[in-house]
Amino acid sequence: LYNNYPLVFFIAVPLLVLCAGLSGLGGFLEAGWLRYLGRISYAIYLWQELATSELTRRQPLLVELAAVAAVVGLCALLFEVMEKPLIRLGRRLSERVA
Repeated sequence: LYNNYPLVFFIAVPLLVLCAGLSGLGGFLEAGWLRYLGRISYAIYLWQELATSELTRRQPLLVELAAVAAVVGLCALLFEVMEKPLIRLGRRLSERVA
């Protein structure tokens, strides 16, 4: 499975898209918390190195999970405090230019 890691995404992502219209999975993918997690996912991608770097390896699993949870919390905070106001500012500035 590890050697075919990219292949898993080429199969899983279209499968999720096709199944999204089905009863249970579609409702799950529309859940508010999951959509919010999708909105902050780029920040999680950028900051996840803090939780998964070699500095935090060799730690108990509970410490690793706490580090990942802390990164997700940090990203949610940064999204609310920095990204949202900057997005609003960008929209206002683009309206002025238009």
